[in-house]
Amino acid sequence: MAEIAISTYKHIGRIRSARLIGGELADFYLQSGQIQQATAFLIDSLKTFQFEDWQMLGVKSLLDLANCYKLLKDGEKYLRTCVQIASCTGASTADREKYFREMTEKLEELPSCEIITSGEDVVFFKSCTQVKTRADEKTVPGAPIKFQLEIQSNLPQVVKCDKLEISLVYSELPSERKKDAMEEKKLGRRSVQRSPSAVSSNTSVFSVGEDEEENEESGKDPAKLELSERLEYKQDKSLCAARIVCRNASKLLKRKDSSGTILKDGQLKPADYSLSLILNDVMIEPGNNMYTLTGEAGKKGVYTFNQISINVRQLNLLQNIPPSPPSFLVSTEPPVIVLNKGEGELYAGVENKLTLSVYCGSEVLEAGTAVLLTSSRNAKIKDPTSDSADFTTTLSVKCPAGDPFSTVSVSIIILSELDNKKDASSTEVTVSVSNPWTGSSQDISLHFVPVIFSTFSLLTAMSKKFIQITVVSTTSKNYVLKNASLDIVNSDQMSQVSLKPINQNHPELVVSKQFEGSFLWELVVDEGPGQDEHPAKVQFSVAYGPEDGTESGRVFSAMFQFQDYRTLYTIHAKVEPAKGNEFCRASTLCPMKIQLEQLNPAPHTSLFYEVLADQTQWAVCGRQGAVINLQQSLRQNIIVDVMPLVGGHLPLPTVRLSKYIPAEGRSGALGGARLDPFSTGQVYNMSRAQQIHVLPPSHPTQEFVSLP
Repeated sequence: MAEIAISTYKHIGRIRSARLIGGELADFYLQSGQIQQATAFLIDSLKTFQFEDWQMLGVKSLLDLANCYKLLKDGEKYLRTCVQIASCTGASTADREKYFREMTEKLEELPSCEIITSGEDVVFFKSCTQVKTRADEKTVPGAPIKFQLEIQSNLPQVVKCDKLEISLVYSELPSERKKDAMEEKKLGRRSVQRSPSAVSSNTSVFSVGEDEEENEESGKDPAKLELSERLEYKQDKSLCAARIVCRNASKLLKRKDSSGTILKDGQLKPADYSLSLILNDVMIEPGNNMYTLTGEAGKKGVYTFNQISINVRQLNLLQNIPPSPPSFLVSTEPPVIVLNKGEGELYAGVENKLTLSVYCGSEVLEAGTAVLLTSSRNAKIKDPTSDSADFTTTLSVKCPAGDPFSTVSVSIIILSELDNKKDASSTEVTVSVSNPWTGSSQDISLHFVPVIFSTFSLLTAMSKKFIQITVVSTTSKNYVLKNASLDIVNSDQMSQVSLKPINQNHPELVVSKQFEGSFLWELVVDEGPGQDEHPAKVQFSVAYGPEDGTESGRVFSAMFQFQDYRTLYTIHAKVEPAKGNEFCRASTLCPMKIQLEQLNPAPHTSLFYEVLADQTQWAVCGRQGAVINLQQSLRQNIIVDVMPLVGGHLPLPTVRLSKYIPAEGRSGALGGARLDPFSTGQVYNMSRAQQIHVLPPSHPTQEFVSLP
């Protein structure tokens, strides 16, 4: 009848009443000596009482169950029951002390084979945090790691733990999502599903939501709800309803394991402890206990705490870490080598200080690690710490020791060649830096501004020629120029040409960005019928160095080439007053006398002159241009009538002389004549920049303008 009553209560959902009857049956079977039957009913009762948290009934069932196992002489199950009673807070102190002693004695009696039981209510895992010296400290492979473990013991007395071990689960770092995948997820590839209308049965409603992803990422917490939005629209695309959908409901809404703690022993299995934190010979006292665990970081990835194992002799107390377990990250970061030039410009022709900075990343930089630097051919480098080191294109830099995620710096000196430049345009230098960890190299481009550069000018004074070389500095620092020289490179072809220094009385010149220095030589050309068949090549060289003497002096050299260095013709123009007048007067015709003279033999004797004047100041009344021939006479005078239009000091009209190339017949046709200009310096105009004083007209009008 009792069993029928139990079945009836179960059928109608009165499980608690069924278990109470089962407890009475267990007492009956114990009195009748049927221990096995009593044990079965006690296990069922204990399962319900622990699930529904009936503490007193659960303690009574545990005590009766311990008595049964003792009578059955089942040592392992009796040991597990003693552990549960000793750690049960609902039991009396006397019972807990008694069964703790029973547990200790039983451990000495049982063989040394491992006995696994649940440690969930015995020694409870509370927290485990990583100890860092800095908040931003990163964990790298091979580095020592330290953790602070907090556990709570419910045992009534101190227990000696032979080994405390926490297993770790390794997972790879989540890969970065691609941009298109991110955009696709933001936009959402939405599936369209039909659902009944909430407004009208005649109106179709479309449910628009994200597709279900079957393969979830392994790093997600299974205890967290994964919620997504789902919007429902009508056919006219108006919003009908909004829903929140749980995407992992099947994983969360499942039958809860209603087995009591003592009944979980068969379900517990040791995790993989190949990756673990271990602490040996630990004394666990009642209440909270704090321990420090140390270890060595493994390869990069995420390490999650999975299970804790507490070994007391042959008893192994296992406890799975509760949901949202702690974890730590082991990351690797490759070293980075940077070549810094600091503030300001890099100057070619002088020594520049660079800083080679090595960011260690997750690697340990050992003292003496060599970084190989290779410069391009137009630059050289050296180590400033070595007195005997010379400039070279390849330099092995020894780095000091560095800890992970720290930066070490080494200074180097680089010297770029000073090219022959006519302006301050920069020169590109490439420095190749080899990575000692990967063996690869990276090219770094540096731009150097010339510390000085020179310009060349061929000046003319009548038949004399002068060469002026100006040295310009691009830095605000003062530099001293000395021992300047100018030599003709192709002197074997230019035997009729020599150089004579003009302003070499001062041996030193100081230049900077604010002021420049110039050197002058006279180009002495022997008179003779020869022609300028070969261009002249000259090389300028000067020693330069900082005025403060912080650096040794160097030599700057530049090559220049020029031709047509003879003065062929001179022009002398003069405007005279009209006859009977002492001064030129506006609105009055005045003769302009032009004298052309040939100084050196020239291959072109047919010339074309032009009178060019500012039309607001002069009116050319005569012929503005004509062809002349100096073959018979080396000097020729030309008179052109001009009229000043305004008064004041007026610049003379300009006279331009060109080569006249007469027309030639080509393919039976008559080609047109052309004018070719002379090279700079072949024609010297003695009247350039001259002015003449023009008086106002005798009867000035209101429109007359007088210039100062």
